[in-house]
Amino acid sequence: MLTRVRYRVVSALAVISFLISSPTSNTICTLKLRNLMKTTILRLLVLIGLLGSPVFTSTALTLAQQATEDKGWQQTPKPAASARPVSEAVRQARDQHFAPYSSPTPLDDPEERSSSTNSAIIGGTLSEPRIIKGLPVCQVANIFVATITDFQPFLSNSRTALYTEMYFRVDQIIKSPSTDSTDNKLSVGSEITTLLPGGSFALPNGRIITPRQPQKRSRLQSGQTYVFFGDYVPSTESYSPLKLWEVERGLMKPVSEDDTLSEQQGRSHHAGSTLAEFLDIIESQRNLCDK
Repeated sequence: MLTRVRYRVVSALAVISFLISSPTSNTICTLKLRNLMKTTILRLLVLIGLLGSPVFTSTALTLAQQATEDKGWQQTPKPAASARPVSEAVRQARDQHFAPYSSPTPLDDPEERSSSTNSAIIGGTLSEPRIIKGLPVCQVANIFVATITDFQPFLSNSRTALYTEMYFRVDQIIKSPSTDSTDNKLSVGSEITTLLPGGSFALPNGRIITPRQPQKRSRLQSGQTYVFFGDYVPSTESYSPLKLWEVERGLMKPVSEDDTLSEQQGRSHHAGSTLAEFLDIIESQRNLCDK
């Protein structure tokens, strides 16, 4: 009897964990329902602990960890926030940048939802970044090491486009314009912004707005450090990345699809190198830019 109870409890945990961690969870669960599921997991954990089985307790802890861990900025709904205000002109420029991804009607319109879910939708397909072979050392004005500290989804002022602002803390500057340049916004310890299409926006009523088209899973994660190759865009006061490499436990890991494919095929010259080695390669290539 006790074994059957344990089995049913763990089975319930597995179902709840799937619903929370599934890429489609944002379209089948409101924010309140997801929080309720997490609370249920904790209560089931207590029950399993009382049942006294180390095996089942270990299984439950693993399932709970998978269910509550950070799923990334694309699957983490956030409500509106204004912790990093910008001028009206900059906000309009950022909204306009994502006009190609706009829905024909406001995304928070009660009628703007799919027939089978409680989520608003976005028309169109998110664009793919252009592929740049190798390291774009000479093609960009800025190269720096930075750590993602936070992100914030936004609805455009027209309420027809969804995009996410990603915030980086600059840890080390490798290349930047001269100090008298109007495009020189970098300093160690400063925060810079990158704009990304899509995300997950939580409305006050619990509805969650996500793109209609499946979002290709982003390799950008809060708390992770990257080597950023990109340019400053004055109109949006943001940095546009041409390429990024992740620093994972001191070793370089590709982010772009072409670099990841090269690693999988054993053709990558940079994957697995240390950050110091990677920066030395960048410096050696910089010396060749003007030649």
